[in-house]
Amino acid sequence: MAAVLLVDKKNKERLMRSISLNTLFPAFCTSGLVVLATVALFALAQPAHSNAFGFIGDEEVEVTLLSRGRFIYPSSAQRREIEGNVVIEFSIDVTGAVVDAFVVEANPPNRFERNALRYVRSWKYEPVRQGGVPAVVEKVRANVAYRLAE
Repeated sequence: MAAVLLVDKKNKERLMRSISLNTLFPAFCTSGLVVLATVALFALAQPAHSNAFGFIGDEEVEVTLLSRGRFIYPSSAQRREIEGNVVIEFSIDVTGAVVDAFVVEANPPNRFERNALRYVRSWKYEPVRQGGVPAVVEKVRANVAYRLAE
């Protein structure tokens, strides 16, 4: 699934939708809506419950994303048709919440970082247990891509 921001050109309405990539292009071609922004996490083709990897000590563990907050494409970047990419590293606490998030890389710099951090901090993961005890997972990375579609 991909989160997609759609704007109806006639009514200037913004609609946030989660749709599969298989339905993205038919909807784009037939509905009269223009796709202005999409978000990518690791790869656009992966579903919202995609898995990632982090570490408990030296052991690599898989973490499962349960939910995401609202993705917002910054309006100033959208107006100027600026695209970009932000890599964020974070930890997942014992409840599955994202904590200690920070930007590893951003291109272009000083454009999308604050928005990407806010978005990633809204995510909720399935809590990880090690030996039956809840554990903190560190060094999880996410790639948040800001792309405009024609």
